[in-house]
Amino acid sequence: MHIQKVIINNFRCFEHLEVNLDPDINIFVGNNGSGKSALLDGIAAAMYPYVRLIQEKVNKEYNYKEESPVLQRDLPAKQEGSKRKNQADFNLLATGFPHWTIIYEKPPTDNDNERITVDFGYPPSQKC
Repeated sequence: MHIQKVIINNFRCFEHLEVNLDPDINIFVGNNGSGKSALLDGIAAAMYPYVRLIQEKVNKEYNYKEESPVLQRDLPAKQEGSKRKNQADFNLLATGFPHWTIIYEKPPTDNDNERITVDFGYPPSQKC
């Protein structure tokens, strides 16, 4: 699989970011706080629901105890002044996979133990 394009909205330092990725190698260079780690975390967040499905199958097969993932509490949404956007969305275009969108919505509470809702599927304009 090759991730060809990443689109991130309302996540950490990004209001909107589109990045086309090279099939061979990609190098992210920038000053501290410029968004290198946020981009990689965004890709990880977009892949998480699919990785989770694989992990659930492995857990069942090997009788591993299922634990709440760190991501459920560690997905900061973009903040504008005193107002926090409670939703971040990620789009990935990858070879061998249909184009998909992942939307994370943090409940409007300050309780870090409150689960983040995850909705994933195809973008409205995408036909399968």
